[in-house]
Amino acid sequence: MTTGIPGNDATTPSVDELTTQADRTREELSHSMKGLTDDTDATVRAVTAAKHQAQEIAEHAATLVRDTVTHAIDSAHTPAVREHLDQAATLARDTAAHLAHLTTEHTPSQLQVQVGRVARAARSNPKPVLVAATAAILTALVLRRLLDGRR
Repeated sequence: MTTGIPGNDATTPSVDELTTQADRTREELSHSMKGLTDDTDATVRAVTAAKHQAQEIAEHAATLVRDTVTHAIDSAHTPAVREHLDQAATLARDTAAHLAHLTTEHTPSQLQVQVGRVARAARSNPKPVLVAATAAILTALVLRRLLDGRR
């Protein structure tokens, strides 16, 4: 067990023993890393699946709400209905401004650039934005009601 180096005692491991220990440690680390990688991959897959499912639900709800709002706007002929729609539009604009402020604080710069492009396009044609904002508010209310019903 000695290495033949003066001053070493019998408890000093030889080069072969150290190599064996290093190989064993390397193998254990490899197994640990593979386990961590597998766990991370599984987590990423689960998060991605949940994200896609949430997007599909939100898109479906948005389509339903958008269709309903479009129908409501098309059939709104009374002053009272138009007043409610104007109030909803004002609420939608205020909510959008508040959300814009919050997202600006918490959104990466690349995403902000893309959102800026969409905002410029929306400003050039505000009617679809009004419909979309109203649809978003109604979607949020429908989702809230659906989620409250599950509890």
